[in-house]
Amino acid sequence: MNIRMLLAWGCLVCCSASNAGLLSASGELEYHNDVVLVPFSLTEDSNNVRVWTESYQNGSNFDPISVLWGPLGEFIAQNDDDDLINSATQTASDSGLIFSFLAAGDYTFSVLTFSNSRLGSNLTDGFAYNNAVGIEIENWIQPGGFGTPSGGLWKVGIDTGVAVPSLIPEPSAILLLLSGLCLLSLQRLKKT
Repeated sequence: MNIRMLLAWGCLVCCSASNAGLLSASGELEYHNDVVLVPFSLTEDSNNVRVWTESYQNGSNFDPISVLWGPLGEFIAQNDDDDLINSATQTASDSGLIFSFLAAGDYTFSVLTFSNSRLGSNLTDGFAYNNAVGIEIENWIQPGGFGTPSGGLWKVGIDTGVAVPSLIPEPSAILLLLSGLCLLSLQRLKKT
């Protein structure tokens, strides 16, 4: 497999809930084509939902892109640079999204390196670097004039505006996510 999907839930990453509806997850990318998937559930319809990265760290790490996917893996929104979602913790070139309304359900927030953009309107469509041989972050020259990142540390924040949602998805969401990843793997195998 040329691309590693890093599923971020439970004990795989450091997750904390410091305020009602506020969650964070963190970890480290090893390769330029790693994709972080952070599933979360909204137990009720929510207003003013915010999702953001704290990964750039004033240039000491990679420039992130973030994407929000819906309950069926459908594309909702993507952002490359918006460091004003949580200005206390983000730095220039971090990304994030604000939604005035999201319905109750299971969502996936993905973080990837610029310019590993999504290829389609569903998570199973994959990303631009799907077939690229993985280059270690410390040896990769990131496009866009960013140079070589010194690290692959990533951190995301999710503020749902409601009671703390689950970072561990319901069994149906796990099956949906795993079936999507299987389809993605099969598509890549057919291409090779």
